[in-house]
Amino acid sequence: MRSRTAGLAAFVRLAIWKRSRWGLFLFINFRRSDTEGNGNLFPEFVTINSLLIGLDIHCGNTMKIDPSSGAIRLPAGFEIDAELTRDTFLATEEGKAATSPAGGNAPWMNYQVSGGSIDGNDLIVGLCFFEELIVSVDLTVSLYPADKRGWEHYSSDVEADCKRLHEQLLALQLGAPANAIDNESMSQREFLTTRVDWDFDWGQASSFHDSNGGGTFIRICYGDRRENTASTG
Repeated sequence: MRSRTAGLAAFVRLAIWKRSRWGLFLFINFRRSDTEGNGNLFPEFVTINSLLIGLDIHCGNTMKIDPSSGAIRLPAGFEIDAELTRDTFLATEEGKAATSPAGGNAPWMNYQVSGGSIDGNDLIVGLCFFEELIVSVDLTVSLYPADKRGWEHYSSDVEADCKRLHEQLLALQLGAPANAIDNESMSQREFLTTRVDWDFDWGQASSFHDSNGGGTFIRICYGDRRENTASTG
C-alpha cells in the first residue's frame, strides 16, 4: 500500500508539472493498470480524480462537463446547459459570432462556435436547437492544422487519435463509460466505428466517429429531446 500511495503522489506531481495530454494519458493508463487482475478501482482514485479536476488538469485546459447535469464550461469561458434557449444563445457574444455551416431548416437550427483550445488544439463546438430548445452539443478537439481541415486532408490516424483523446477527456470527468472498450485489441477501423456512451439521468455523453461526414465528436444529448423532436419535426 505504501509503495502504491507513493506512486500516486509522484504521479500527481508529474501531472501538475506537465499539464498536458500526456499527463492525462498516463493517468488513464495508471488507473487501468491497477484494475488488472481484480477489476476494482483503487480507493485513492476518487481522491486523486477530484484533486485533478480541482486543479484544472484537463490536458492543460479548463473545459468541464458536469456529470450531475451535463452543463459544459468551455475553455473560452462560455457555458452551455440544458436550459439554454436559442434566443439567449444568439444574444451572447458567442452567438453573435456563430456560423451556421450545416445550416438547418426551421425548426431545426445548427450553429458553430469556437470553444477556445485544449492543449493548443482548437475546440470546435456545434449547438443544435429545435425551435428554442437546445437538443445536443457536439465538441471536437481538432488535431488538424487550421488550414488542413478539408476532405483532402482526411486521415484515419488523426481521427483515431482524436477519438482516443475525446474518450480520455470523458473518462477523466465522467468516470467509466456504459460500454467500456479495449481499443488496444481493436483494429483502427473497429475502434473508429465503435461508439462509446456515458449514460445519466439528464441524458447522454457519447464519443463517436461519423464515417459519412468524416468527423469525430463528443456529443452531449439532453434527455431524449433528439428522439422526441425528430418525431415532431
